[in-house]
Amino acid sequence: ETQTFEVSGLQAVTDYYFAIRSVDRWGNISEISNNIKTKTNSGPTASFDASKTALNITIDVTKKTIGKDSVKLTNSGEGILRWDAIARQSSAVPLSKRPALQYPVIPGVLESKQGILSLDLSPALYNNIQHDTFVDKGYINTSVNLKIFGETNKKLPNSSATRFYVSEENGFNLTNTDAYLQWDSLTGPVIMEVYQGENIADAQLLYAQELRKPRNGGGYTGATLSEQIYFPKGTYFWIVYHVPAGNLYPLGGGLELQPEDSKNCYYSSDGGNSWKLFEEIYYDNRVAWAVYATSLSENMDKYVVLSPDAGVIYSNHDTTIVASVDAAQLINGTYKSKLVININETGKPMLRLPVNVTITGHKPFIASLKRVDFGGVIIGKSKDVQVTFTNNGLGRMNFKDPLCSFSNAQFTYVSGSKTPFEAHTSQVLTFRFTPANAGNNYTSVTLLDVNGNNYTFELFGAGLEPPVGQISPITSTFNNLNLGDSINNHIYISNKGKYPLDYYLPAFADGSNMETLPVDIQKFAYTYDIDSTGATYVWNDISTTGTDITSTLVGGDSKNIYHKIQLNFLFPFYGKNENSVSISKYGVLAFIANNTIWSTQPMMYKATNTPDKYISGCGFPM
Repeated sequence: ETQTFEVSGLQAVTDYYFAIRSVDRWGNISEISNNIKTKTNSGPTASFDASKTALNITIDVTKKTIGKDSVKLTNSGEGILRWDAIARQSSAVPLSKRPALQYPVIPGVLESKQGILSLDLSPALYNNIQHDTFVDKGYINTSVNLKIFGETNKKLPNSSATRFYVSEENGFNLTNTDAYLQWDSLTGPVIMEVYQGENIADAQLLYAQELRKPRNGGGYTGATLSEQIYFPKGTYFWIVYHVPAGNLYPLGGGLELQPEDSKNCYYSSDGGNSWKLFEEIYYDNRVAWAVYATSLSENMDKYVVLSPDAGVIYSNHDTTIVASVDAAQLINGTYKSKLVININETGKPMLRLPVNVTITGHKPFIASLKRVDFGGVIIGKSKDVQVTFTNNGLGRMNFKDPLCSFSNAQFTYVSGSKTPFEAHTSQVLTFRFTPANAGNNYTSVTLLDVNGNNYTFELFGAGLEPPVGQISPITSTFNNLNLGDSINNHIYISNKGKYPLDYYLPAFADGSNMETLPVDIQKFAYTYDIDSTGATYVWNDISTTGTDITSTLVGGDSKNIYHKIQLNFLFPFYGKNENSVSISKYGVLAFIANNTIWSTQPMMYKATNTPDKYISGCGFPM
C-alpha cells in the first residue's frame, strides 16, 4: 500500500533526508527505516501577465450593474505554486512635492506676530453637519457655540492641522473633509492637504486640493476628494487647511469633545513651514479645530469578488483570476484597491496588482416631508421654516442656479444648500412665506438638478388679515408742569382688524404675552426730530456768557476727555434723574463718564470704551 505525505517549510535547492517509523494498534514503534536523500528544486516563480498593469472595471449602472476584468497568474518556476487572493483597499502613495496649486504667499519680509485672538460667531452657530450612514471623525462639542481664531496681523496667513487616529478594524477610507472657515475669496483659495504620519513635522503629504467659494463670509467648507485615501488600522493622518493672508480670524473651532482632544490641533502662521500646538499659543487648552474627516464609502474588499480565490499552479502553467464587482449598492465614484496574492515563492510572500473601479449612472433619490405647513402668517409679515432633505440614492445631485422653482411667488428660498448634494447625506434648507393674499396659499417647489433629476414637494401657508390697532387720543398735551408733578390720563386702544391684537407697554410690562417682540425696543418714549432748515430750533450763542472749559480738554491723557458739570436741576434720562453731565471733547454729552471714547460709527452700546448713557447729535464722536 502506497501513502503520500506533504512536507511543508522546505527551502529551495536544498538536500533533505527522509526516514520513517511505523506504529501498530497497540502502540509498538518500529525501528527507523533506511534514509532516502532528495534535493528540492528552485521552487515556484509567480508573476502576473506583464501586459496587465492593473485591473480596470468601469460600470455604468444604467446598462449593467456587474463589471469584470481578469489577469493571468503564471508559475514559470520548477516547484508547485500555491496561492490565495484577497482584494484590499489601496493605501495612498506619498507625493514627492507639493502640487502646483495657488498656495498662500508667505511675506518676503519677516512680519511680526501680534498674537492669536478669537471672536464669537454672530449669530451663534453650532456644528451643522448632518450625520447619516457615513462615518466621520471630529473633536467638536456640537452643543457649544463655535468661535473663529487667527493671527491679529492680517499680513500673515493662517493654517490649521488636525490629527486623526484610525482605530477602526477595517481601516478608514477618507472620501470627504469639512471645516468651518471664514475668508474673503478675493484673497485667493484655501488649500486643503492630507498627510500621513504621527507627527506633523515629518508627516508625508498624500493629497492637496484648492477650495474656492463664490462669496465672502463663513461656513462649513465641505470638500469631496477626487481620490479616496485608505488608512489602515493603527495609523495617523492629518487634515491641513492653509488660509491666505488678508483674513482676520479665519479658522473655526470650539470646545473639545473629550479631554486632551486639543492635543491633536496645531497652528502655523508661515504656511506650514513650522507648527505649534494650538493650546500653547492660545490661552485656552480646551479648544479644538472644527474639522471633520468623513468616510462615505466602505472598503472595496467587501464588493470585489475573485474567482478563483485560491489554487495550485504546477510548473510552467497558469490560471486566470477574474475580479467581479457588483455596483448595485456602490455610490458613484472611483475606487482604488489592490489584488493581493499570497504565494509560497521563496523570498516573495505576495504579489500585488492595482484594481481601479469606476461607477457611474446611479441617480440621486431625494426624500423629505411631501407637504410642509407654515401655519398662519399675518399679511406683511414673514415666517421661515427649515425642511430636511435626505439623498437616499447612490448618485449626487448638482443644483442648478437658481436651485429651485416656485409656482407661487409668496414663497421663496432663503439658504442652506450645498452643491453637490452627496449620496447618503442630508441638507437642511430654509424657506420663507411672506403672504400678500388672505386665505390659503400653496406652492409646488421643485429642486432643480443640472442632469434633470429634479425633486418636487409642497409648501402651504395661510395668509391672515392683520390686526389694526388704534389709540385714542393720538396726542395729549400737559402744560405748566413742574418736576415731580404727577399726571393722570387715559388712553384707549381698539382693534379694527380681523386678527387678535397683542400689545404691551414696555415701561410697565415684560412682553411675555407677545408672540414675537420687536428688536431693540426701548422702555422710554424718547423720539427725535430733524430740523434741516434751522427754523424750528434757535441756536443760543453762549460764547460770551458761558464758561470757557477748553483748557481742561487739551492733550491726549484720558483724564482730559471729560469735564464734569453740576446741574442746578434734575434731568430725567432713561429712568434716572441726573444732577450732573460730563462734556467730552468729542461732542458727546455723557452721564456715565468712562475713561475713553472709542471712535466708532455708530457708537456701540455698553462697550468697554463707550459711556453707557450719552447724547450724541451725530450718533458718533466728532
